[in-house]
This record gives sequence, structure tokens and C-alpha cells, in this order.
Amino acid sequence: MQPGDLYHLLAIVMLLAASVCAIQIRAQRPDAAAKRRVDFCLGMLCLIAWLGVVASDLLPSRLSWSDSLPLHICDFAGIFAALSLLTNWRWARSLSLFVGLGLSALAFVWPVVTKGPWRPDYWVYFGGHGAIVLAAIYDLTARGFRTTAADLRVAVTSIPIYAIIVVPLDAGLGVNYGYLGDVSTSARPIFEAFGPWPYRIPSLLLVAASIMCGLHLLTKVRRAQPWQTAPEPVTATTGRPSRARSPLPYVVTAPGPAWRGHGAGADRLS
Repeated sequence: MQPGDLYHLLAIVMLLAASVCAIQIRAQRPDAAAKRRVDFCLGMLCLIAWLGVVASDLLPSRLSWSDSLPLHICDFAGIFAALSLLTNWRWARSLSLFVGLGLSALAFVWPVVTKGPWRPDYWVYFGGHGAIVLAAIYDLTARGFRTTAADLRVAVTSIPIYAIIVVPLDAGLGVNYGYLGDVSTSARPIFEAFGPWPYRIPSLLLVAASIMCGLHLLTKVRRAQPWQTAPEPVTATTGRPSRARSPLPYVVTAPGPAWRGHGAGADRLS
């Protein structure tokens, strides 16, 4: 399999189709409790995908210092993705978006798997990375997650922490976790453009931080989408939210009840 060929495009199409399906399934749930159950089920699927990837790397036929340790960026992104949907912890949602969509999504741009869908490696690779990217897209669109400056600081701070842990291991074991080791990156030659090791390490960390900053700015683009829950009620006099700021555009309503009851999770305009 080569980047841009039929099997590569098939993986991208499957990711997009799965994302749309997940978003629509949540949008059709009648109340908040039902939507939360969808979040939980998707989180469990992400956890299963992460466990499957880790377990596959520990198989005797695949066991190696260079790949089997759960130290790849996507190993961390996988657990962030599952926790973001299972727990709603803010730090997990932030890292799932910044690391998952910002960095792990590169697996769909420059895939390193060389076999097609007739080999298990294809499904392990794209299934594991697909769960990570899907969770981030789902949280951003279906659940309306929007990052703050504090979220960005957490994500950017995680970059040097990861490097401090991984670079000594890469150097000591002669491996290339996080593409921060002194090992040829011929599978993804773009990393060679950042210069020889170890001088390319600061540049790679800076690029990762820049991608996260770009994602943070993108989350500030607020548009009403049919799969998102409706905005919070606003006061008729000021046209401003009566509670915390919503990620969707403001809607000015006339005096009186702004919502018609549809249960505890009512989210449709009257």
C-alpha cells in the first residue's frame, strides 16, 4: 500500500463515514441521558481499540523494543480519546483534541502500514488511529467542545514532558518513539527535513505546539450545526445567555418560555 492509493483512500472514507454515523446517532437521541449513553458506548469502543493495538504490539511475532512499548504518541492519544468520552474530564478532552486530531491524524496523511485490507496490520493500524481521530471529531462537533487558553497550556506543556520521557529512552535503546530518536525516518521522510538528530528535536516540538495553537483558534469558529444541541436560553432584554456562554450562536427569544419541554434533556426550540 502506498500513500494516496485506493486502500489509503478507503481508510479515509471509512473514518469519515464512521464519524458521520456517530454524530447522527447522538443527534437523534431524545434527551441528555440517551446522548450520554451514546458517548459512553463510543468511549468503550475507543478503549477496546486502544487495548487491541497495545495487545497486538505485544504478540510474539511483533514484539520488539522499537514498537512494542506503549510510548508512541498515538498510544497516549488512544487513552485520552477513551477517557474524554467515558469520564468527561476536561484535561482528557483537551488532550484528545490537541494530540488526537492535531498529531495522530497524521497517520491518515502519511500511513506507515504497507499492507492492504487483506492483512490484520491494516485494520489494527487504521482502526486504532481511526478511533482516536473519530473521538476528537465527535467531541468537537456532536458535543460542541471548545477549548480555552488553559486547555491549550495543558496541551503545549505536555509536549516537553513527553520529550523528557521519550528522548532518553530513544537514545538509550536506539529506537524512535515520537520520531524523536536518532533513527532513520524513511517511512515518513518529511521528518528528515527538520535536520539531523538531535537538532531536529526542538523544531519538531515547535511544530507540534504550532499545530495545537492552530486547532485552538479553529475551535473559536462558532457555527450552529444540526447535530449539536441547541444554545442555552437568553434573556429577551439583553440578548445574552442567562447562564454560562454557549459554544453556539446566541438566539434572542421573546419574553416567556423559550423552550418547549421534551424531557430533562430538552434541546429543541419551541
